[in-house]
Amino acid sequence: MGKDLKGKELGVGICQRKDGLYTARFISKRTGKSVQRYFPKLQECRKWYADARFEDEHGGINASGDMTVTAWFDYWIENIKGDSIRPNTIRNYKERFEHNIKKCIGNMILSEVKPMHCQNVLNQMKDDYKSSTIYQTRITLYCMFSDAVENDVIYKIQ
Repeated sequence: MGKDLKGKELGVGICQRKDGLYTARFISKRTGKSVQRYFPKLQECRKWYADARFEDEHGGINASGDMTVTAWFDYWIENIKGDSIRPNTIRNYKERFEHNIKKCIGNMILSEVKPMHCQNVLNQMKDDYKSSTIYQTRITLYCMFSDAVENDVIYKIQ
């Protein structure tokens, strides 16, 4: 149990530094890495600690841990992109996914895809496609995975 500067017990994972800031720290069950933040007020520190531990244990949307890349693409194109982009852009996304991305990583679990897998998609296109088409595929991959991170479907390890 951590203590404040006067020796008062603050609870598990929370302590006060010599400069007066409160710090909360725990080991993430998802990543196995230490997660730590500093706060000027004890209440803010306790709230963040409780929320962060809950999020780490329950994972929000990440409960769909067996979602494939294809399932995420279908959900993403219909519900997230939907009507917010032009029809031609949606057509380009769908074509790049069907012709290039799906055969390489379509059946993989979304949370298990690494940058090397995405690079492999682009490398396989090198001999058969122009650089503009490869770039469109890269854009599709980037948009699809950045929206997955933004919506907490997958987590970016820092």
